[in-house]
Amino acid sequence: MGGFLGGLREGKIYGRECKECSRILVPPRVFCEECFRPTDRWVQVADTGKVVTYSVSYVDTDATRLEEPVIVAVVELDGPSRNMGFMHRLGEVDPEHVNIGMKIQAVWKDETSREGAITDIVYFRPRREERSEDG
Repeated sequence: MGGFLGGLREGKIYGRECKECSRILVPPRVFCEECFRPTDRWVQVADTGKVVTYSVSYVDTDATRLEEPVIVAVVELDGPSRNMGFMHRLGEVDPEHVNIGMKIQAVWKDETSREGAITDIVYFRPRREERSEDG
């Protein structure tokens, strides 16, 4: 996991490759769950991808009501094997404009503010070609 977190600090996303079945796993895993063997090496993947599923929430993590909703999505990145993804926030998009399959890109914290955590990605936003005038 250290390579993954170190990559985030650098503004990069890394996965682990399994040479046996040619899969790239993100989030990284020590063992491939298909081959049951250790993964082989770190591989950088893109910070772009698509929305696999999402939820619009008006409730914060402490169960208080929010005026503005939080949009949380499962993000499938470009580069890893299919069905590899993680949950993160979406930003710069209105809830009614989010859709499954929407192409997205990471928005990173300023380089000097990064800590080597998943929160170094502030959120994912629609890619420029996907964004409309109103959201």
